[in-house]
Amino acid sequence: MFVMLMAFVFTMLCSPAVTQAQTPDLSEGLRIERLRQAGDIDGLEQLGSDTNDKIAAAYSKWNMARLKARSSNNKDMLQNMLSPWRKNIIWEDHPYTLLLRSLMAETLFYDLWASETDNPSLVMRFGMPDEALAKQVIEQTTGLADQLPIKLASHLNKYPAGSRPTIAQRASYLAALACHLQALAIQHLAPNPAQENKLRQQAINALHVFDDALDDPWQLAESAAWLKVEIQLAQGQHNNIIEPKTATILQAKLARAMLHAAQGQVDQACEALQKEASNKIWQPPQMQLVIADAICRIGTTAHRHDLAMRQYVTLLKHDNPALEQAIRQRLVTIDWLDTPSQLINMDFQTLDTLLWVMLKPISNGQPIDATLGERVAKWLVAMGESNKPFDPQTSQTLRYTTLAAWYHLGFATTDNSMSMIEGCWNSLHSAIQNTNADDRLILESLAPAMLLAQRIQNQDRSLWLRILWQYQELSRILYTRFNTSQLADDYRLFDVVAVRLPAKEYALALQRLADMPANHAQYWVSLRYQLGIYRQLANHPDWPSERIVAAVAPIRDQAVRHLPRATDEQQQTIVQVAIEASGMLWQAAVKNQDWQSAADQLQWLESSHQVDAQTKRTWLTRRLVSLQRAAQWQATNRLANQLLNDDGKASFPVIMQIMEAMQHNLESQTHAVMLGKRDAIDATFLDALSELSQSVVKWAMVNVEDEQQVLLAKLVWAMCLKESGHTRDALALLSPLTGQFGDEPDLLMTIAECHFKLASAANDQQAAKLYHQLISRSLPDAQGQFPSRYWQAWTRYLQICDRTHQHTDVIASRIHSLKAEDPTLGGEPWAVLLKALQDRYAGSQTPIK
Repeated sequence: MFVMLMAFVFTMLCSPAVTQAQTPDLSEGLRIERLRQAGDIDGLEQLGSDTNDKIAAAYSKWNMARLKARSSNNKDMLQNMLSPWRKNIIWEDHPYTLLLRSLMAETLFYDLWASETDNPSLVMRFGMPDEALAKQVIEQTTGLADQLPIKLASHLNKYPAGSRPTIAQRASYLAALACHLQALAIQHLAPNPAQENKLRQQAINALHVFDDALDDPWQLAESAAWLKVEIQLAQGQHNNIIEPKTATILQAKLARAMLHAAQGQVDQACEALQKEASNKIWQPPQMQLVIADAICRIGTTAHRHDLAMRQYVTLLKHDNPALEQAIRQRLVTIDWLDTPSQLINMDFQTLDTLLWVMLKPISNGQPIDATLGERVAKWLVAMGESNKPFDPQTSQTLRYTTLAAWYHLGFATTDNSMSMIEGCWNSLHSAIQNTNADDRLILESLAPAMLLAQRIQNQDRSLWLRILWQYQELSRILYTRFNTSQLADDYRLFDVVAVRLPAKEYALALQRLADMPANHAQYWVSLRYQLGIYRQLANHPDWPSERIVAAVAPIRDQAVRHLPRATDEQQQTIVQVAIEASGMLWQAAVKNQDWQSAADQLQWLESSHQVDAQTKRTWLTRRLVSLQRAAQWQATNRLANQLLNDDGKASFPVIMQIMEAMQHNLESQTHAVMLGKRDAIDATFLDALSELSQSVVKWAMVNVEDEQQVLLAKLVWAMCLKESGHTRDALALLSPLTGQFGDEPDLLMTIAECHFKLASAANDQQAAKLYHQLISRSLPDAQGQFPSRYWQAWTRYLQICDRTHQHTDVIASRIHSLKAEDPTLGGEPWAVLLKALQDRYAGSQTPIK
């Protein structure tokens, strides 16, 4: 939407008179803009690296990132760069600050939240946003809505007078948009009228900059005018709004329809939106969805509701899973769809199609939440009361998947649900007796039906017995029918598992499943059923862990071997077999504290390309924990680096936990060396932790906003450097951090330990000073116990006195007074070291005054 006239702005900024008045080299701004317009990614990257001006570097690199992300349609790249640049550095006293902040806001609104590049915030402003988007809007616009106008006022005088209106229009529009989006998000999540009105008034105030504007260099006038209309509508000012003259962009057309509907012209508004839906300009499905949402919002009669629903049905023809899920969410949240009269009066084919969309996850074996399930139930009741025929293709599926809906919801406690359950079973019974019924459909309906029946056996025993009797009768019919059918083996699988045989018959069930030939289409499904039975036997006295592991391991190995050559139809099931079997083997090993075996069960996942990314990451992080606990240091380091490179953001918390656990191990080994219990720290362990901490530092500095996490990683790296003989490198790593983290005890202690190890006169003096600070800042807890660093600092301080031969006459007395604070002297290793010092100077002590 924005026409970037940055060349104009920077030409004015870089005039000789202005350049002389500013410390930064403003000519770089013109170079950046020219490179951006030319799409020169390499040039922007080079300029960002060469310049010593950090704001100019940020501006150049952000333009580069935006070009890269747009060319590859990679929003994650922009999100990763946006996070660290939302710091206060962008508000420094610099000519580019306001431009950079505006560019970042545009990227947020028009790239990260975009439905289309023409007007990306339409989903938030006219549609029905999901909860995640609303939360993100509030998080990202908080501060921006307040800061941008304030910073505009304080920074505007840094620009030449001729360019100030241009800069003001751009920043003010973005500030108004931020306020409006934030108010909408608050209204969506947790309505707060006072806060919403405050934000809307801020937005109106920001838009005043357009009132007397003579020029429109950014082509924002139309957007600003209609944005004001939207805000006024939200404020309830229906009759006092002056309609802008032009409405060429979709944002304006939607706002105009809302305005007309608010003024009573609902039919005209709906017709106008329906016309826009057929406009080729708005053909992308996301835009069509926004238009359908708008029709749905302004419609007030059954006819208009039906119009909106038909628009959703049209969108389903795109065969887009994401779009289908978005429509499903809307069907759950639209209030008037809970009204039976609205449902009964709706076009039946439309209702039937939309109901199938809502039930589709159930038919695929996925659980549904209570909100969706409750609405499905109401729709089914309404359709049953309407006495209208179901669509032949859909109705059978609806009839049977209704059982699954009731089961997942747990609605088996109401009289209405019991009646519906029995009615569905009766329908199922009638269908099976019909020789023309779809055998596959009948079979697929039995599993959820039996699960439902088991769910209610404690709530309505008589109904459970009636259903069980019906199943026995159905079973005889199905055995007869399927014995000569291709579904015979499918039914065998169902009969073994869905009916849940008693434990004494598990062996028979396993034998039935084992008889399935390996070339059978249902072979891998039978292996999954076998795993399900072994899972049920996990606590059976006749099936110890070793017996189950011996049975499950060959299943896992067979699945892993077969995965690379599996057909597309087989792959998903084989992956499930491999994952489920590996998980059972891993759990058995963990239960026995055999961490090496636990890690080995999951090794195949490292090189597998058939498992989806999220599942693979979940199990590889478990392998990582197992490797660390098994003391496989090099393997731990290698896998942690692999996870960082593949999906660092999701794996980072676990990797930090691993690194902290290894840090504690390092401290334990260091203490053992102090006490002479071991000669040196394990070199393999130290190398692995050093490499891991270095990798984590480099990754976190680019991708992590939590500076405490980055500090922790640097501290671990510094400890490794110190213990491997590179103490001065450790100091060089940590010393620059004292300005920002000067009060962090762990930082002060690590620096002090580096000086202590170097042991020169100057280093001893600096170490003693730091130890003294740590002692003075350490306070006892509620039980009167001092932290470990207190005893470490005292030990080191007195050791420095010992090796520099200073104040040695008070060492023994000091340790004696410390014993009064805690007879254990903080425990090992400090108690042992302090006791040795006390013994050495026992005969030459001077009482401490």
